[in-house]
Amino acid sequence: MGDTKETLHRFPRIVGKLRPANGRVEQPAHVDPVTREVYSHEVISAGFWFGDDQVPEPAFSSDTAPEPAGLVEEPLRPAAARWIDSRGAHLALSPYEDVRTAADPRGVVLDFLESTYAAGARRAG
Repeated sequence: MGDTKETLHRFPRIVGKLRPANGRVEQPAHVDPVTREVYSHEVISAGFWFGDDQVPEPAFSSDTAPEPAGLVEEPLRPAAARWIDSRGAHLALSPYEDVRTAADPRGVVLDFLESTYAAGARRAG
């Protein structure tokens, strides 16, 4: 229960391959089998972050793996969204409270997901 690595919930239907799968992405030997399969090819994924010691607030999240150079230089929407360093990679977060209190919560989440996908796809080529 105290392991913060398990506080990220992925939306399995909101995952996009960056390019046709013509090669596997190498994973470190210590990676568990589920993570190894999820990140076996280039992917942009999204989910819900329940929070941890580093980011104690819940948030919608997205990451691109493997992370392309310059990813964190890409702009995110809405204005409250930000990139954070998370275990040696970067994670895009949009705070749940901002989404919950928005006039159009669904539109805010969609805007966030579109901006994170565009950022990953642009930088990955």
